[in-house]
Amino acid sequence: MLTAQAADMRGASDEQHLALAVRDGRAIFTQDVDFLHLHTSHRPHHGIIYTPQGTPLGTIVRGLILIYEVLRPDEMAGHVEFI
Repeated sequence: MLTAQAADMRGASDEQHLALAVRDGRAIFTQDVDFLHLHTSHRPHHGIIYTPQGTPLGTIVRGLILIYEVLRPDEMAGHVEFI
């Protein structure tokens, strides 16, 4: 079940999603290459974790766990990790 806030974000722009993640102090996981463009435009963020479409789910889960175990939140800030 979606929270009311998550339901309100359906159809929101990439910039709005990134702004919400920044406001909440969270990194964002995405398969949308547009977030890489937001990163290169020097938009502040708490981390972007990117993987291309078609990446196997197991690979994604292992990558997310590794990032969680290895990088502190301050190390993710303004940083992109690729899975």
